[in-house]
Amino acid sequence: MSAFISERLKPIDIIREELLKELIKIEFKLGSFEEVISLCTSEKNSFLAKSFLQARADLIVARAKIENAILEKIAGQIQGLQLELEASINSLNKELEKPENQTALLNALHQVTGIAARILLQV
Repeated sequence: MSAFISERLKPIDIIREELLKELIKIEFKLGSFEEVISLCTSEKNSFLAKSFLQARADLIVARAKIENAILEKIAGQIQGLQLELEASINSLNKELEKPENQTALLNALHQVTGIAARILLQV
């Protein structure tokens, strides 16, 4: 039964990415000047205005923490493949300096993008 349930659940990384996208959309909407100005200039709603501004600040902090968690995970993956990535980037840079051999240039480019893809797949 638990295998069936776990197959239906989304991996936490996908959920985190979807949540981040939604938070960015909401943050953008909340940042519109019309909403903030109309809410904050109403004297009878000063408590509401303060609550709104605090809640919006909390949302920004939460979004930043999620982004940092994603970036930390990516940094860990890069660190694990650092030597291989550095070597492939050096190889690509050498080929870019003397692009006479298009096959070697293309191979070096594929090597760098392959490592980048492996990093992203692990994230």
